Order: sequence, then structure tokens, then C-alpha cells
Amino acid sequence: MCTVMTQPSPGAKEVAESIKEVFGSFGQLETQPGNDLYKAAPDLLRTRYKAAAWGPAWAVRQDNDAIPFEAHWQLIPWPLDDWSAKNKLPASYNARDDKIFDSNMWKKFVLGGKRCVVPMLGFFEPEKVAPKVNRYHSFARPDRSLMLCAGLWNRCQCGDQEVVSMTVVTTEPNATVSKFHNRMPALLNSEDARVWLDPENNDRDILSNLLKPYPDSEMESWRVTDELRSSKTHDTPEVIAPHAEPNFEIEKADPDDGEFLLNFD
Repeated sequence: MCTVMTQPSPGAKEVAESIKEVFGSFGQLETQPGNDLYKAAPDLLRTRYKAAAWGPAWAVRQDNDAIPFEAHWQLIPWPLDDWSAKNKLPASYNARDDKIFDSNMWKKFVLGGKRCVVPMLGFFEPEKVAPKVNRYHSFARPDRSLMLCAGLWNRCQCGDQEVVSMTVVTTEPNATVSKFHNRMPALLNSEDARVWLDPENNDRDILSNLLKPYPDSEMESWRVTDELRSSKTHDTPEVIAPHAEPNFEIEKADPDDGEFLLNFD
């Protein structure tokens, strides 16, 4: 799964240049003016080091131009009576590549032209080391350049307001990620990203062949703070800073009750 990423500002010059290089254009960010369901615009105007699912993010879809748009990171697949009803939806912050073409939940988006790419500078995955104990790792290109992940998006009514939402497509992990987790974002190279966004292309075989593990040689990982998902951890560059391995061992406290102890030297 992927529920936290580092996402650059769509207003950053180098981001605009990178996306223009891939798609030939990059329009103005589409925001949701007057939508009080989520206030995303201020956050989107800076790099967000721990942009998390169920919150604001941005993605890019293809119209006549490549259009960046503000979105809620949890795809809302159908109209809702009110915003709180989203909490009763199936987990929709990620969409598995081995299910999106057959599942009634996803196939109308992937084969119906509701595909997008989600720009990111990196993503995080947890390494489960004991029950309720995770170590977090960050993954990025060695040069920290922009990555484009396959995504799906939708626009629908939630109560009396229109909501634009998106999800991140995941695939099998490469060797770097598989040491810690069994899924990773479906990252696309430039050519594949153009094919994925092409609104005229709804060929299942062509699209499914784009979703594969990102080359291991083009990715590196490092340990980050274990407090990544804490609401007390601020959205600052320190979130992605390399974090020293803690000096502890994990041992079973009681073989019968399943509890674990962390023994620090």
C-alpha cells in the first residue's frame, strides 16, 4: 500500500518543466473554490513532506493539455448523501493493479478514461517488526527527481457539494521495496505515463502492461522517523531525513499472550 508520500508544489518551476517535458504542456492548477469539505489549496502551494491519504493532494489528467487538479486522496466512487459517509466506503486510497480491470469498484474508471498520474518525490512504506510496531522507510530516485505514479480519479456529488477525488495504483514491489513491504506505487516512465493518460486509449492489455515494478536500479531507500504517521510530527523536511537505527531488540514477553517487549541497550 501507499498512504504517505512527499509531493512537490505544482507551482514549482522545476515541477512544471518536468511535466511539460513528458506531456508537452502543463495547465493551471484546478482547485475547488468554495468547497468547504476540505481546504487543500494552501497546502498544495508548497512541498508537502508527508502528504497522507484521506487528505488533500494533487494529480494530473489529460484533456487537451495536461491539467493539474486538486483532489481528496481517497477515491469517492459514487455520490454520497453527505461527506461523513466517505468513512463507510471500502478502502479506496489505493487500487491494486491486479484488481482494477475486473473489479466493479475500479474498472469503470480505468477503462472509462478516468486515469491520472500522481506526481511525487518519494513515498513511504512501513516495515512491520512486531504487532503494533512499524519502522518506516522512504523510497525515491537517487537524484530525488520527480516520479509519476499511475492513478485514478473521479468527480461526484457529496451532499450539496462536488468533490474531486483520486487514488494511487499499486503493483508488485521491486527488490528495494520488497525488503520491507509487499506492494509499491505503480510508477511510470515518461513514455508509459503518456500512454496511461491518453484519454483515447482504453485498451485493457496496453494499460495493464504499463503497471509493473519500477526498476530497482533507479530507486534507493533509507530509514526515517518511526513517528511519521503521528499527528504530532510536523510536515517539514525533517520527516524525510535519514534516521539512525534504534538500538533495541524485539523479544516475546509471554509466548501465550502474544505481547512483545522492546529491549534497549
